[in-house]
Amino acid sequence: AIMRIQDQEGRDPERPPLERGSIKEALTSGTSRRTTVYELLVVTIVVAVLAAIAIPTFFSQRAEAAEIQQAKVMVNVRKTVSAYEQVKAQSGTYPPDGVYTETRPVVRHTDGGIVFLPSTAVTITTDTTPAGGFTVEAESTTLSGTFRYSYDSATDTYSASP
Repeated sequence: AIMRIQDQEGRDPERPPLERGSIKEALTSGTSRRTTVYELLVVTIVVAVLAAIAIPTFFSQRAEAAEIQQAKVMVNVRKTVSAYEQVKAQSGTYPPDGVYTETRPVVRHTDGGIVFLPSTAVTITTDTTPAGGFTVEAESTTLSGTFRYSYDSATDTYSASP
């Protein structure tokens, strides 16, 4: 509209710019229906090209975030298992059962130092079994999905839950 108003300014120098008409007049005068359709077509093509570039990029970043979160959950379970085994080797018993988050460490040293603190957005649940073993389950729920990974000391197996 601004470009068309400027074009009209050059056509009628005797009328002041404010008296020449409204934006509607600038948009409708001197343009055919065909010109308007071409302008809309150009805008549509530009938006389609931008969407064709942006959408695949968004989905690839989301897939990468999901893979990183899955790896983070797996690492947290393995570190927890290692910490449990270290405590068992040092004290003869496993640490108490519990639910651990980024603000609550899994295990503390006897001198009060932290052995392992779970990652952000990862919740670890541990349980000792009557047979003298333990299980570790980790879960992470983020925008990229919910991921679960676990360990059972009785079978010495790690498993991912769908």
